[in-house]
Amino acid sequence: VRIQDADSLSILLANMALAEFYHRIGHRHQAISMFKKVLSESKKMSFLKGIAESAAFLAKDEEARGNLGQALSYHKLFKESSDSLVNENTLNKINELKEKFAVEQEVQKVKLQTAMEKQKDRFLDYSTALGLCIIILLVLFFSARARKLEKQKHDLERKEQELQEQLQITLATMNER
Repeated sequence: VRIQDADSLSILLANMALAEFYHRIGHRHQAISMFKKVLSESKKMSFLKGIAESAAFLAKDEEARGNLGQALSYHKLFKESSDSLVNENTLNKINELKEKFAVEQEVQKVKLQTAMEKQKDRFLDYSTALGLCIIILLVLFFSARARKLEKQKHDLERKEQELQEQLQITLATMNER
């Protein structure tokens, strides 16, 4: 169906070009005949540009021949179709801008999410590094404290041994007396 529409549109555009060519070379009757054919086919296909251009030509021709009623009818048709064409183009541009805006919003959203994920990853990296530093400091602190306690224990044992020896000596000297 689309290929037929494309073929019909191509034929219609060729007929428009032929009608304009007839008009430029001064073959008024062939130009009028072709523009009427283009107008008829354009209406069937709802091809606004074809309707507007053929109606504009036919309005000027009827006005030049003094058929003001028919000229007005063609002019109204031209005005309606050209206004519709402008509205259609405006709607297309608006829809295009809406799509572009939606795409840009989505891109910004993805960029923001990516940035937030990177920031979250950095925070996790820093938290992990800080946690490891705290663990290392705690290990070093408790290791140093254990060595200090071990040394104090060793010093106490040595002093206890010295006191035991002194006590032995004192007891031995008291026994001798």
